[in-house]
Amino acid sequence: MKNFPFLSIGVFAGIVSVFFPVEQYGDFLEEFLTSIGMVFVPICAVLFLEFLLGKGKRPKRFHVPNLSVAVVGMIGYWLLSQYEVWVPSLATIFGISVFYWLVSGRA
Repeated sequence: MKNFPFLSIGVFAGIVSVFFPVEQYGDFLEEFLTSIGMVFVPICAVLFLEFLLGKGKRPKRFHVPNLSVAVVGMIGYWLLSQYEVWVPSLATIFGISVFYWLVSGRA
């Protein structure tokens, strides 16, 4: 019974996806999903890299170098998705990893 809410949400989403006319919203959905990816992929990559490489050495406050890496990643994701170069998510994660390594002083 603990999984009932998740199961009901999954069934509801499945039913809606069958009857929802997504073709008329195709361009909007593509732009919306690109916008979500543009924000969350770089932020999650920076958080993951900070967890793996930072080892908790940074204080729990605003950290400008990590923000700069995330902003550069957002710009890179947008450029890659506009010019349809490779897979924007993977390319952004790879680029952020290199840029984070350079900015963090581990180079």
